[in-house]
Amino acid sequence: GLLKTRLVSALPGIVRRILLLRSQNWNVTEGQMVMQEAKAWGLSQWDALDGLADQVSSANRVLEQGQSALERNDKEALREAISDCQELQLADDLIGGWMDELKQKNMALFSIKLHAKRFQRNAAFAAASRQLVGAQQR
Repeated sequence: GLLKTRLVSALPGIVRRILLLRSQNWNVTEGQMVMQEAKAWGLSQWDALDGLADQVSSANRVLEQGQSALERNDKEALREAISDCQELQLADDLIGGWMDELKQKNMALFSIKLHAKRFQRNAAFAAASRQLVGAQQR
């Protein structure tokens, strides 16, 4: 607790930024910039930096998968990419766009289903009306 806080405060600011990035929402660009600065400070062998490098690599992979899913119009893969981004605590602007895209697709599907139900109900009513008119004419 207190000893760690004192130690971190005595170290260069990059150490604090690396530790913060590993514990809060972040984006890939920020992660890459912190990694470059850490390497300039000679921290390339530090375990926390290795962990951050793994996070950045995973984030790049997930962002590519999500973008590919969006281009292929694969809603399930897009949902999975969003979930993976949330697990990585990744706060990239692309993710918000993906979520909006899913909402729009879900609303379009809901609208189509609503129109189909309305059409089915109207068709059933028209058929029942024809049968009633036919029965009255007999």
